[in-house]
Amino acid sequence: MTHLKRALSLAPLLVLLSACASQPESIHYYLLSNPDHLSDLNKPQAKQKVVLQSLELAEYLQSRHIVMQLSTNKLQFSNKHRWAENLHVSVEKALLNSLNQQSQDILYLNRKQLGDGTAQHLFVELKHFLITENSTAVVSGNFWVKGESKDLNIHSFNIKRDLSRDGYPHAIEQLTTALSELATRIRLVLEQNEA
Repeated sequence: MTHLKRALSLAPLLVLLSACASQPESIHYYLLSNPDHLSDLNKPQAKQKVVLQSLELAEYLQSRHIVMQLSTNKLQFSNKHRWAENLHVSVEKALLNSLNQQSQDILYLNRKQLGDGTAQHLFVELKHFLITENSTAVVSGNFWVKGESKDLNIHSFNIKRDLSRDGYPHAIEQLTTALSELATRIRLVLEQNEA
């Protein structure tokens, strides 16, 4: 009889726990590029075309989970905060959009868009694209441009943006700003090559 009383007294607790367990977790999805601020690819005054030939992402960036670095060698993949689309696609869109907004003289395209034989080829390798436990957004890697010149210079970048507010939305804004800074560095290298 005492087992029956004990089981009956635990029944409401079990119902409450099962109700909590059945609540779906809220997942938040983020974009890097703002659909309202896309650059115009119609640049009749463009003197040069540059094709983003290759964008390589580190293996750990292949998932849709937003990554936070907890220590030198420890990463955490967020289950509640994810990229709305494949990160490779998002970075390509945001980088090309930023490049095209910054330059009227150069038209930046992806491999699927029409390019001609005179186009230069841009290669980008992202080693890190994450936020850190120390309130920093980090975008690092290498880029190089192949064109008419036989010289190949690899340019390294390690762009860090301080997070002044808590929360993933602000962190994504800072990652987007870091990509814009990368676009500026690429544009400056191309302008120096033209000079």
